[in-house]
Amino acid sequence: MAADLVLTIKAFEALRGTLVFEDEPSSFESALQATKEVSV
Repeated sequence: MAADLVLTIKAFEALRGTLVFEDEPSSFESALQATKEVSV
């Protein structure tokens, strides 16, 4: 299992700096909006 984690960590490290917030799926934005508190 540790070897699998090393490969996963290296894969994520390779992506560091290449992802931006806009790369998140649109459903992520929908989930954020759905959890916002409604001001009264």
